[in-house]
Amino acid sequence: MASSNSEKRWIFPLAIGSLMFIFFAAAFFNMGLLSSVRSINSLFSPSNLSIPNETTVKSAESKNNQSSSHPPAVQSSPRFGYLVSGSSGDLESLWRLLRAIYHPRNQYVVHLDLESPSEERLELARRVKEDPVYSDVGNVFMIT
Repeated sequence: MASSNSEKRWIFPLAIGSLMFIFFAAAFFNMGLLSSVRSINSLFSPSNLSIPNETTVKSAESKNNQSSSHPPAVQSSPRFGYLVSGSSGDLESLWRLLRAIYHPRNQYVVHLDLESPSEERLELARRVKEDPVYSDVGNVFMIT
């Protein structure tokens, strides 16, 4: 009885070790292939499962149809939306943060809560309104 228990004891570490070896071997060999989320998703996309000739014909036809019927759309959609919020005494740090993370294609909502004095909220609204970059692009909004 004791010998059968000791014989089964090595199975669990062997299984865990084998799984770890397979994982690390797969990670080692796929390091270049799996370098981004896009490449991971492309491994499982249905286009990889179809016949290559059909894929090239379909993509060529779709490119011809798109170029002839519609002009290419300008990529005006924002990439990120930010809520930048602060409290009493946070005006300067909130302004520095907004300047640091600003990009023209993103959308920003700036907020100072009711604990901050009304002078700070008005000053922030004035800065957003009078800043030439923010007023030209129009993607920074102040909420109260």
